[in-house]
Amino acid sequence: MSLSSGCSLLADPEGFHILKLLPKQKRADLSEVLLHVEAQSALVVRIVTRNAYGDETRIQLTGHRFGRKLNKSMFHFVIPKQTDVLRIDEERAP
Repeated sequence: MSLSSGCSLLADPEGFHILKLLPKQKRADLSEVLLHVEAQSALVVRIVTRNAYGDETRIQLTGHRFGRKLNKSMFHFVIPKQTDVLRIDEERAP
């Protein structure tokens, strides 16, 4: 498997595939992100972020459910004033 320069695949004693992601530019608030992926299901089950100070945040993902219908009323987003909105399907003016 070929990975980009900011990405590596690590071995894990728990049997997960660990994808190590590095930011393109050095940052104090984020030095790396580790995605723990189940080998059998290919589901991301843990996300670990680390910063330059050695602090670590772990997010455990469980109860994955796919193909569910969600009520649109669950989501509401208002674009803040003075925000530039770029639409992929629109051509840019020269």
